[in-house]
Amino acid sequence: MALGDAGGAARGAARLHECIVNVGWIEAFAVFLPSLDIERAEYYLREAEAVIKYFTIDQLFYNLLETHEKPRWDPNPWRQLINNCRRALSEAKRAL
Repeated sequence: MALGDAGGAARGAARLHECIVNVGWIEAFAVFLPSLDIERAEYYLREAEAVIKYFTIDQLFYNLLETHEKPRWDPNPWRQLINNCRRALSEAKRAL
């Protein structure tokens, strides 16, 4: 992507937002996949954190370029969900 193609990057960020919201990747990585594969649960939780991190950056970039507003995306509830999943996973491992 060329430096002058900031509008394309912003549109890409908007498409990423639609993908995450519509498909629910964060929920998949934080809840569904760890429950299917407990051995790799920590990997899935790290992936969920990465999605949140990059999505937050993309939203900041998009809002600064397109709307010149502060982002409305709040990653804290998602981070709390991941922390709760980690805690539950840890308790389940101790119970075994």
